[in-house]
Amino acid sequence: MFYSVARFFRRPDLSHLVEHYDNAAWRWHGFVQDKHYVQAYERLLGHVVDLFPGTVQGRISVLDVGAGSAGFSLALCRVIESKCLDAKPEFVLLDPSAGMLDQALLCMDQYDYPVKSCQSTAEDLKACAQTYDLILCGHVIEHCKDPAEVLTILSGVLNPDGMLVMSVSKPHWCTWMLQVIWRYRCYRVEEFHALLRGAHFKTIGSLGFVKGPPKFTSYGYFASRKKRR
Repeated sequence: MFYSVARFFRRPDLSHLVEHYDNAAWRWHGFVQDKHYVQAYERLLGHVVDLFPGTVQGRISVLDVGAGSAGFSLALCRVIESKCLDAKPEFVLLDPSAGMLDQALLCMDQYDYPVKSCQSTAEDLKACAQTYDLILCGHVIEHCKDPAEVLTILSGVLNPDGMLVMSVSKPHWCTWMLQVIWRYRCYRVEEFHALLRGAHFKTIGSLGFVKGPPKFTSYGYFASRKKRR
């Protein structure tokens, strides 16, 4: 009995996480949509575009790290449409779960943009020779064994003029049980800003979410390697 309880609360390894997300893949997009996560990502991306219009302009390469069912990428497509942006994004969706990637490709079919999928992890990007104009990363860093290293890796595959946009879990009583079960971390804003500075980002900003579970569980961040006004 003690062993089974200890095993339940032990930090899940990658294979355990992948199995969990494979099993949940068929219903995942409905969940993130209903719980207003896609809308939260859309608001965050719209805020970034308003501050830095050149971020989403012309032909841009987009890497969605831990894409899940492509909620962050779908939010970007909505921002492009709603703000009538002259952007031609080319997406790479990266996730360790094959089931999630299958769902992500189905979800992205509604938009006429080039999309590729890659079954891999954020840590694997360390060996990546390609760089990207825009990196999206929704609720991934919390699960990484070495968040500082992963942020440095993401900085390394971001173009000098590019932008990293993230959603990260924040401390709140309603996330406590999920943290106990899944053993992921939550970050206060000032703590995560410090992590981004340590990964060589010069321009750093954040935005709180205002609706549904994201208001209580998550916070939005954006960062660039260059100093921007």
